[in-house]
Amino acid sequence: MIDISIVIPIYNCEDSIIDCLNSVVNQIQFDSYEIILINDSSTDSSYKKVCHFINEHPEIQLSLYSNKENKGPGYSRNIGIKKAVGNFICFCDADDRYDPYFLKYMYSTIVSACKDIVYCGYNICTSKHGTIIHYEKRWHYPDRFNKIIDAYLQSKMHFSHAGAIYRRSFIVENNLFYDESCCCGEDIEFICNILLSNPLCGYVNKSLYYYNASSSSITETMNTKKIIDSLNALDRILKKINSTNLKLKFIIGRYASLSYHSLEISYVQKFKMDIPFSIRYRLIMLSIIYIIRKKRLFYQETYKILSYSIFQ
Repeated sequence: MIDISIVIPIYNCEDSIIDCLNSVVNQIQFDSYEIILINDSSTDSSYKKVCHFINEHPEIQLSLYSNKENKGPGYSRNIGIKKAVGNFICFCDADDRYDPYFLKYMYSTIVSACKDIVYCGYNICTSKHGTIIHYEKRWHYPDRFNKIIDAYLQSKMHFSHAGAIYRRSFIVENNLFYDESCCCGEDIEFICNILLSNPLCGYVNKSLYYYNASSSSITETMNTKKIIDSLNALDRILKKINSTNLKLKFIIGRYASLSYHSLEISYVQKFKMDIPFSIRYRLIMLSIIYIIRKKRLFYQETYKILSYSIFQ
């Protein structure tokens, strides 16, 4: 009997995938799990390294599937959900890793409290001298469902889709799969869809997931298509929010925040957004809302970002 199915999409992650897998197999005081790997047509040595890892660990229940062509992380995670046999599902991105007690604490909490989703904090590992930015210095842990959904939609708190454990039956019965047409923003859309389906929510008051911000992740290599995909994901979320009050909170909160950060990444990476004027105008106006809310109106960097977005 498997308690947890761990789904890991793989795409050109030869430098990190073994560390990721080791963080799973080295879990302390928990071994009732399976690992489901989906190779999304990697062009580097990721597949070869994973095959070698599987051969070295015959004691681990490990399944490997391959997409015939690159389909994106949402498509790959959906394969994992459909193949899973555990009562609960966790995700891990191939660039990241679990804390040694991730499975133990997450499983014990979701079972003992009879929840549909339990999230934990996550620490950000940067490229500069291996610095770790701790979750608790940036966010807090809301303890009730209405506080969790309010805070998440307003971007007053955040948790990673991979820094959580989900009841598999809740995902399947409510048809809460990742959007397969989206290559950026599908993770936030997934969490919002979960929260908007009225789950029983809980949390572990610890940072048990390590996000590797130094990798060449999707959000670190932004382009026009990814910005449009992100906006489309936000629009789909907005349509599913029934409460006018929550819609407004979402627009001036997470929607505005992601709009500003899209412009910020465009400015930092110096790429031109080949998008219609109406979309660019929407990004800029929502970014101004974010700037006012965060009291960044008089930051020199803010004006550089807005100027670049307007006059590029």
